[in-house]
This record gives sequence, structure tokens and C-alpha cells, in this order.
Amino acid sequence: METEDVKIRQFLLGNAAEKDADEIGLRIFTEPDFDEEMLFAEERLIEDFLNDGLTAEENEFFKQNFLTSPARVELFEEISQLRTYAQNHFGNAPESERKEKSSDSWFENLKRFLSLNLRPIAAVLIVLMLAGIGWRVFLYDASGLSLIEKDYAALNAKDLNNAPENANLSDKSLISGTFRDTTETSKLTAANLTDNVLFRLALPSETPKDALFNLELTKNGQTVFKQTDLRVYQNQSGQELKVILPKSVLSKGNYQIKLNNGTSYGFAVE
Repeated sequence: METEDVKIRQFLLGNAAEKDADEIGLRIFTEPDFDEEMLFAEERLIEDFLNDGLTAEENEFFKQNFLTSPARVELFEEISQLRTYAQNHFGNAPESERKEKSSDSWFENLKRFLSLNLRPIAAVLIVLMLAGIGWRVFLYDASGLSLIEKDYAALNAKDLNNAPENANLSDKSLISGTFRDTTETSKLTAANLTDNVLFRLALPSETPKDALFNLELTKNGQTVFKQTDLRVYQNQSGQELKVILPKSVLSKGNYQIKLNNGTSYGFAVE
């Protein structure tokens, strides 16, 4: 039986079984502390890649499926740079320090490195670099988005009119109203949905073309997914908002999509 760490790793590599992917996706949206566990798993995966600890197949999945968002690329670059800086200075450590087990994680090595008698300027540089990573990962998030929401924000920031990969996505057009107004045309069948679902939300004709919208997806009054800075698109009938949401947040039930201008859209998943 696969351990939880293995399931999470396969999920990050985009190679998890459908059941495991659904389970992890659900945990991301229902367990507030799971984001931190996912972040640590991402860091360990990056470490293993940099240590040539992945199989050839995992290496391909890492490049094709993991490094697909600006947030992950930035984390990869930060760890790579900090790792390089630290490794360049390990040569000055005592022999006993250099003979520590190679199986120890890079973060354990860094802790030992910081315990050495460094010159003040070197210590300050390391502290500043660590502070920069901590600020980005844990504090600086004006949007209040989770890690997976940030990944989808990067996806939705693209021009969705000119993205060939969106051609095969499940596609649902909605007009404003509550789920009580939901008709058969506003119902989705969970079994038929692709992993990502493209929603088209009709907007009033007077909506400014350069407006940006924030969105909340709610179920039973609870917010299950958020997106920010969504752009307005033109269509034959007027204007609409386009947003890609993950299937993993769309279990059976009634949903509301709420925009920050007060407009809402109802639909049901069965």
C-alpha cells in the first residue's frame, strides 16, 4: 500500500491514481493545515530533483507537470540559489561537518551550516535570503490564495481565447441567478467532467472592458475556491468572464459563483 508521502509526491508529479488525486484535492480544500504539508512535499521533491534522486520517468513528470506554474518555478529558483550559496561555503566547514551523512536533507545541512562561526556579512546574507523565501511563502500573499489557487490564478491569467489546450475542457455557460433558479442546462454531471472545467459567466453589457473581477466558489455557504484579477472577454452576445476551475472542488451539490461586484451564478453538480 502506498504511503501518504508517496501519494502526495505522485500527485505533485501529475502521476497519481484518479482516486488518490481526488482524495488529495479534497484535503487541499477542506484541511486548513494541509497547504503547509504540500509545501514541504514540494520542497522535498525539488531537493530530490537537484540531488538526481528521481527516476528518469519522474524527471520527465517533474519537468512537464510540476514546473508548470510561476509559483513553483520561483520556489525552485530560490531553493537552487540558496542551495548553491550554502554548498559553496560548506568547503570551509570542519572535516567532521563535511562527513555528515549524505542522506540528510539539505535543510538539515543548512541548519548545521548556520551553526558555524560565519563572518557577519555571510550570516546576514543567509538570513536575508531565508527571510525572502519565508515572506513570499508564508506572509506575502495580498490575494489570500492557497497554493493551488495561485496555480490556477496563473492559468487564468493567460488569454483563454487563444489557448489550444482548453479546446477539450468541459465548458459551461452561466447567466446570473441563484442555484434555486438552476435549470437542466445549468447542471453538470461529475462523471463527465474533465480535470479542469471552463466556466463562461455572462456579464452586463455596461461592464467596462478593462475591469478585473475577483471570484468565490461557494457550496452550502462555505467558500471552496477563490480566484482574483479575472479579465473580461468579448463574445457574440456581449461580454463574459472566463475562468478555469478544478474538477476536484466540484463534488455533488449546489454551488454559487460570486463576483466582487455582487453578481452571482448558480449551478448544480450531480
